Amino acid sequence: MLKIYFSWREIFMDLRTQRTLSSIENAFIDLTLTEGFSKVTVRQIAAEARINPKTFYDHFHNKTALAAYLTQKFLNQYAQLIQTRLENNQDILAGHLDLHLQGLLSSIIDNQKLKKTILALESIHSNSLDFEAQFLQVVSENLNKYHISKDPLTIDIIATITLKIINYYIRTNEPFSLSRQENIVKTLERIINPSR
Repeated sequence: MLKIYFSWREIFMDLRTQRTLSSIENAFIDLTLTEGFSKVTVRQIAAEARINPKTFYDHFHNKTALAAYLTQKFLNQYAQLIQTRLENNQDILAGHLDLHLQGLLSSIIDNQKLKKTILALESIHSNSLDFEAQFLQVVSENLNKYHISKDPLTIDIIATITLKIINYYIRTNEPFSLSRQENIVKTLERIINPSR
């Protein structure tokens, strides 16, 4: 039997590192939302996080690397959420998509830090970082993985609508309404096929 021992120093250093990273993330998100990504500097992030700029550079090469890290961290969390919701494909096919969709959106919309993270990352317009494209890719990959559809257009549209729905509810703070989404689909059907 393998026994693993941790010293108090290792545990303390890990907790301290986590606390520092959390401070850097929160400072970056808040500053990006108030100042805009292009105006935010590492010195500002460090001051807001109450750390030395050198400590920032111990973790990230620059603010773009931090933004990329936050994007990947969010996408990993979102991928786990969507995988959990889509793993039981039979429930979705049996008509319980409403419960899955509502649970998925609620888990994002009810989390203030996730909401702020999404808003901050979406506000960044950079050649090296495209949050929306990466988000759509994660949704598309999971729709393919769980055989929700084989049609690339269907997958693209579902992924895009998912992002738009999340954006809407994050920005308005309205509670999620499945009946509202159903009405949108009915309206879309009438537009596409007015003879119905």
